[in-house]
Amino acid sequence: MKKETRLKGTIASSGIAIGKVFILEREGDLLIPVHKIPKENVKKEIARYKQSLEKTKQELSSTKERILKSLGKSHVDLVDAYIKLLDDRLFTHDIVRMIEEDQCSAEFSVSSSLNKVIQMFARSGDDYFRGRMVDMKDVGQKLLRNLLEKKRKSLEKVTSQHIVVAATLDPHDVIILKEQNCAGFVLEVGTKTSHVALAAQGLGIVSIVGLKDITNQEIEDEDDIIIDGFQGFVILHPTQETLQEYKKQYESLIREKDELIYLKKSKSETRDHHKIDLLCNIDLPKEVDKVIESSAEGIGLFRTEYQYTDRNSLPTEDELYKDYNFVAQKVYPHPVVIRTFDIGADKLSQLGLEGVVKEKVPSLGLRGVRLALKYPEIFKTQIKAILRASQKGNVKIMFPMVTKAEEIDEIKKIIQEVKHELKEQKVGFDENIPVGVMIETPSAALTCD
Repeated sequence: MKKETRLKGTIASSGIAIGKVFILEREGDLLIPVHKIPKENVKKEIARYKQSLEKTKQELSSTKERILKSLGKSHVDLVDAYIKLLDDRLFTHDIVRMIEEDQCSAEFSVSSSLNKVIQMFARSGDDYFRGRMVDMKDVGQKLLRNLLEKKRKSLEKVTSQHIVVAATLDPHDVIILKEQNCAGFVLEVGTKTSHVALAAQGLGIVSIVGLKDITNQEIEDEDDIIIDGFQGFVILHPTQETLQEYKKQYESLIREKDELIYLKKSKSETRDHHKIDLLCNIDLPKEVDKVIESSAEGIGLFRTEYQYTDRNSLPTEDELYKDYNFVAQKVYPHPVVIRTFDIGADKLSQLGLEGVVKEKVPSLGLRGVRLALKYPEIFKTQIKAILRASQKGNVKIMFPMVTKAEEIDEIKKIIQEVKHELKEQKVGFDENIPVGVMIETPSAALTCD
């Protein structure tokens, strides 16, 4: 009998899942040995590489419609980003060079170049580049499978009893797992903000990522496995005692969910009939459907940091407006409180902004409103997008990390400037849009009167 093993990872989507192992692909399945080709086959080998490259791009493009329907446009943009990665000179230059000069096979050349790029991203220690490392690994393996004419096991074979164990997945894979009622999945790579994690959160699939070497553990298909998506553990070969313990937890969660479904039909008021507004907080626009489903009376906090992470350029005003307007329209006539970005200066440098001073501890340095006021043009772009989304009168603005009254005066001045610009452009907005601050610093708490 195999010994119970607990492995710690990063929670991608919370919950409890109990099931049987479904190994999609082991980490070593695509290891490519050095293979030399005759000089006269070089042109043919380059042609084979380019043919597989085009096939991979076409396969990615074919998933767009399904992804748009299930996950929204941001994930469709990811597909385009994947295609761009395949054409990135950082990746492609070495492949062609190795085939031409070293007479290596296309498979080995792709594998070698892929590993170099992944190692470079891994060494950066930066969240953005770690996210790109996951994307690069996923898209590179798709290309390798096409070159090798080697298919993974079909996800269509997954059932509601299965927990998928794999090196990587992409958002399209997650959609298929949802359609198959998969219990959950665990991955070798990934972060809480990686695209596959966001897809899992959006579709409600219990998952843990960043479990290095999980596919090389002593596990086989149909072995027992548990995901504790609250503690961040994956339990392999659980004992009967552990299985019973988690079955009780799972049943308790189901009962709690059923009770909440019943409660959401009730009025939110005290026993002496005083009305209390219950609002939800969201991190992403797609979460608004859950807000509506829960019968909440609006959004108490719409965090906007997602628009400034996991990318290498600043969002445009239209990009920001599209998301804010989508949420405001969805919850209307209920209110939505949009909080301006609360990020550190380190994130701005990742977005391509030059001259940003690197801080030793970004979370304690220039962030929130202090950062916004230091870079007023970036701040004004976000304010303008929020104001444009406020036309129906159900939008409010909240400012984070305010420490003194002078900052509020500067904020008000910028809002007036933006309002003036919008009037000149004949763009509608709520002239009396409510504004407020998040009381989260000692100085704000002491001076808020």
